[in-house]
Amino acid sequence: MRSDVSFTAESTVVRMTWSSVVMAVCAYSAIAVLLTFPLVLHLSSVVPHDVGDPMLSTAILWWNAHVLPLTERWWNGFAFYPAPGFMALSDARLGESLLATPLQWLGCSPVTSYNVTLLATYPLCAIAAHWRAREAARCRGHLRPGICLLPVPRRASPASRAAGSVRDAGRSRHVASVPGDA
Repeated sequence: MRSDVSFTAESTVVRMTWSSVVMAVCAYSAIAVLLTFPLVLHLSSVVPHDVGDPMLSTAILWWNAHVLPLTERWWNGFAFYPAPGFMALSDARLGESLLATPLQWLGCSPVTSYNVTLLATYPLCAIAAHWRAREAARCRGHLRPGICLLPVPRRASPASRAAGSVRDAGRSRHVASVPGDA
């Protein structure tokens, strides 16, 4: 039987076993699904929160999947023509593109790839926080470090907050069309 704890002369070193990593990822994934619940049922037809930011992110992820990143054409982007350098004015989302680009190449719509990427970032951030807390504390931990640092989605749209009403809190907005969506 293999132990997760090994002792050295200097300090106690705690290693995460594969089973503990899989259990943590499953737990954090379940929490992400619960936090964004209606989203998982409609991955290709809705975006979370308001339409503005998710649609900009969707369009940038679509652009990254169809144009070679960090080239002159990529930097000039798809907006503010004829002004050059659009992508310098926005977040390039190259890290998220590592997941979203293959999904689009496999046939997922841009909205689906955005939503899957969004849902994947929750457990990825949480497992990194979980690992870091275990390393810093040098002890076995529970899921608390990852849950505490788990990104919490915004539940109400800016329009509903400005109007003083939170009736739309937690609801997703339907999307009519997306760049490149056929």
